[in-house]
Amino acid sequence: MKILQVLHAALPEHVGGTEVHAHQLAHALQKRKHDVACLFTTLDHARAAGAIVDGGFDGVRTIERVRHADIADVHERWIDPRADQDFASVLERERPDVVHFQHLAGWGPRCIASAREHGCAVVVTLHDYHALCDRGTLLRADGELCPRAGAECTDCLARHPLDPPAEGAERTLRLAAAQKERRAHFQRALAQAHAVIAPSRFLARTFTQAGFLSGVLVEILSPGTVGPLHKPRARKGGRLRLGFVGKLDPAKGCHVLIDALRLLARAPVELAVHGGGDAGSDYAKELERRAAGLPVVFHGRFDPRAVDPIYAGIDVMVAPSLAFENHPLSVQDAFRNGVPVVASELGGVSELVQDGINGLLFPRGDARALARCVEALLADPSLYNRLTRDRPPLVSVDSVAERLERLYARFRAAPQSREHPPASPLDREVQA
Repeated sequence: MKILQVLHAALPEHVGGTEVHAHQLAHALQKRKHDVACLFTTLDHARAAGAIVDGGFDGVRTIERVRHADIADVHERWIDPRADQDFASVLERERPDVVHFQHLAGWGPRCIASAREHGCAVVVTLHDYHALCDRGTLLRADGELCPRAGAECTDCLARHPLDPPAEGAERTLRLAAAQKERRAHFQRALAQAHAVIAPSRFLARTFTQAGFLSGVLVEILSPGTVGPLHKPRARKGGRLRLGFVGKLDPAKGCHVLIDALRLLARAPVELAVHGGGDAGSDYAKELERRAAGLPVVFHGRFDPRAVDPIYAGIDVMVAPSLAFENHPLSVQDAFRNGVPVVASELGGVSELVQDGINGLLFPRGDARALARCVEALLADPSLYNRLTRDRPPLVSVDSVAERLERLYARFRAAPQSREHPPASPLDREVQA
């Protein structure tokens, strides 16, 4: 099959869970003798908007579309005729059998209908909450969780202009109307997919409760792991090496971990921070300020294709996210490396991390509770050893590719059908 994966950004410039998974999945599908290309957007004002550039990275063929960020009106965040036109031209040139949307940012929801009109089997993976929230995080500007999954919140849209401009009550009303329209566009678009992949039950439930995915085949399917399954770690005591692995973004909560480390005073603990953020960002500078005088080392960006050395250098992986996580690759990789996880009890993480069984959970943003988790591990090495022995079952990305291959083939047989084919065992909601 000829498969086109569509996403907002790609490796190596952007290192996020969506980008890493799409790259790993492309390799796995190629091993199964499929022709795979990754179509993505690049924000670049130095080049002409709409330019299409063919390339490749690490053995995966890429198609890059250059875009500009300037918009005159908030509606252009999801209605972009130029993106629709460019996407249709790529479809006409590539003629894929399957279009797998890994992310719609930079493209817009109308591209799903375009793929259906071109006779493609269409699958959408929801890696975050972009269809509900323009930021994709369901976090307000003040860092608090958005109420009712963004149904009555316009905070993420308020940062964009209106044309014509408006202020006060008129602006509030128009933003509310825009948010309602945005959600309706995504709701209709997802209903046109042959199948929607949700890496966690939490994410699927959030979209369903928000009025999305009705009548759509939803598959619960983890991203899968790449690399060997290492034996569980054992601990006898001594210095505890904590690790943070991910983007330095306020939503990921690295500052909560640093604050917890300061509360531990002279405890035998150190922290390795692996990951980068936006160049020269205020948040990265704030993290360095908070970490002053603490045993913290910032290692910067890392190659997501070679993460095992990172986990070999830590004893515990901490995921202090402040946003609703879905199915973090960093948590999967920690377990694959035999490392226990301490994480915020938020979103889909608790489907992987079971408190007191294979990790420890603490309330969102609570640095003191996080510090107590670390103290418990320091005080009782046997607790650490119990947590590493009971890691959750993991599947490889190769297994995920095999399952997706069956899904692709099923809808490739009748891509123009408005009705889903008869139910099959594949429809069962099974956590891979």
